Amino acid sequence: MVNLQAGSVFKPAMGDGSIGVIQVHTDSTNDVTLYGSLDGVTFTKIKNYAVDSDLIEEFTLCPFVAISADTAATVAAASLATTSLGASTVKLDETRGR
Repeated sequence: MVNLQAGSVFKPAMGDGSIGVIQVHTDSTNDVTLYGSLDGVTFTKIKNYAVDSDLIEEFTLCPFVAISADTAATVAAASLATTSLGASTVKLDETRGR
């Protein structure tokens, strides 16, 4: 399991049927956006988690994953916001196959 940090790119260990399980907690003022990328250069929004969210869900892993306070549909890796997410947290666990 890894604690994702705002603006930092995480590179999962990819394998056949790689999926991720994500646990998201957003505080009352900071939403979080999950981004994925195939090339590590341009990140595309997978999902935005609004304030006061607490959930666990599954998603297909991308070769590169990041979280950010950004909300744009796409963001360049060099421009991923490193703005503090306050007490919001995102944890990712990788699993293989189904």
